[in-house]
Amino acid sequence: MTETTTAERPVIPLEKLYKHKNIHVLQTAIAGLAGFSALLYPLFGSVLETTLLGWLMVGNGAAIFLTLFVSWKLPFFWVRCLSVVTSALLGFFTVIHLSEAKGLVVGMLVVFLGLEALAQLFLARHVSKVASRNILYASAMIALIVAMFMNILPDPTATQMALCLGIALICEAFAMMRLLLRGP
Repeated sequence: MTETTTAERPVIPLEKLYKHKNIHVLQTAIAGLAGFSALLYPLFGSVLETTLLGWLMVGNGAAIFLTLFVSWKLPFFWVRCLSVVTSALLGFFTVIHLSEAKGLVVGMLVVFLGLEALAQLFLARHVSKVASRNILYASAMIALIVAMFMNILPDPTATQMALCLGIALICEAFAMMRLLLRGP
C-alpha cells in the first residue's frame, strides 16, 4: 500500500474549460465589465448607470448559462447553475429599481458572491499551476470577505453594494482570465 502525497494527487483534467476557452473568456469579460460598471456607480450613480449595471448582471447570468452547456463536467457546474439564477434575478431587481425590497437585493447579492467564491474554490482545487490556484483562492477569499461585509452592514447603501459587487467581480474576472490565458 502506497501513500499518496499532494504532488501525486490526481488532478481532474480541465480540457473542457480550455476546449471552449473563447466562451469562458467572453463570460469572464462580461463579469469584468459588470464589475467595472459597479465600481463606476458611485461616480455616476444615476438611473442610467443602475439600469446598465442591472443589465450587465443579467448578461453575466446569461453568459454563465451559456458556459454551462459546454462545461457540464467541470467541478463547479452545480454551483454555477445557482449563480445563473441569482445573477439574473439580482440584475432584474436592479433594473426595475426594487427599492422596497432592498433586503432581498442585499441577501441575493450575498448569496451570489458566496456562490461565485464557492465555484472558484472548487475550480482552484483542480488547477495544477500553483500561481493560478493561489490567485483563484485569493479571489474566492475576497468574494467571501465582501459577502460577509455586506451581511454585517446594518443598512447598506446602493453605493456600498455596488462597490462590493465591483471588487468581487473584478477579482474573479482577473483570476479566471489569468487561468484561461496561461493554462492550468
